[in-house]
Amino acid sequence: MAITELITTQTVGGNQDFGPFAIEYIDITDIKVSLDGVLQTLTTEYTIDSATSTVTFVTAPDVGAVV
Repeated sequence: MAITELITTQTVGGNQDFGPFAIEYIDITDIKVSLDGVLQTLTTEYTIDSATSTVTFVTAPDVGAVV
């Protein structure tokens, strides 16, 4: 199976929610999220709602942070 990496970034405005995103994946753990270049931990620092394709951070990123 080929491994494909798609990097997409967005500057956020201090909200907990980021999305929706348009990335195809097999398993929710296939999606990696970083905040200002630091890899975040699924369920500890963020969750993903697969129905709405939305990432929700446990703590809202600072205004101007890059996801």
